[in-house]
Amino acid sequence: MNRDRRNTPIRARFLASTYPTASHSCREKVPVLNPRGLLSPSRPARTESVIRIPLLGMSVRIRTPPSAGGTPAIVELLYATGGGMPLWRRAEGEIVQIVTGRYLFEVDGERFLARRGDVVCVPGGAVRACVNVTGTGARQQVVVHPCLDATAFFSELAHVFAHNGDVLPDDMAADALKAFGERWQIQFLGTPLAPDARGPQGTPVAAAILDPF
Repeated sequence: MNRDRRNTPIRARFLASTYPTASHSCREKVPVLNPRGLLSPSRPARTESVIRIPLLGMSVRIRTPPSAGGTPAIVELLYATGGGMPLWRRAEGEIVQIVTGRYLFEVDGERFLARRGDVVCVPGGAVRACVNVTGTGARQQVVVHPCLDATAFFSELAHVFAHNGDVLPDDMAADALKAFGERWQIQFLGTPLAPDARGPQGTPVAAAILDPF
């Protein structure tokens, strides 16, 4: 028997005979190709656009393309401290994973804190709002189902809130906002939650967020 073959481990000889190109392909540099949006890397590419809505303290990264074949829309939301969405109702449901920080949520009148690692399930048709109560920027990843064109949705939302003021308009039924709501089947019902809003037991949330993760 050939000495080299005798000294080669049995497992290695089996793999070499069964998958003759395995060892060769492992040495090659595999090109990173993503022609159909099958992969959304954890870090955004330099060419990737981020939708910013300063009035809401929000930056939006779209994790799935609009042409994803009916798969749920996945977006990554970064909120500045005190930033959040207004109180609203929408047909789509949401699964919200808290990636960093803490948020105060209100879902159909019930308020609660969600922390890093928590998952919040918002039923379709529910009234919802959230605010970042961390004291610094905090991030969440949201799965929206059924699928919607998240790029168009947040781009239009940014346009609606793109004016020179640094506070939300008192009249939440302004023409532009109302037209946006009708187009996307959304009802805006109030301003964003205050970071020091009280929970269902009347305890100030500002005191509750001092607990460690």
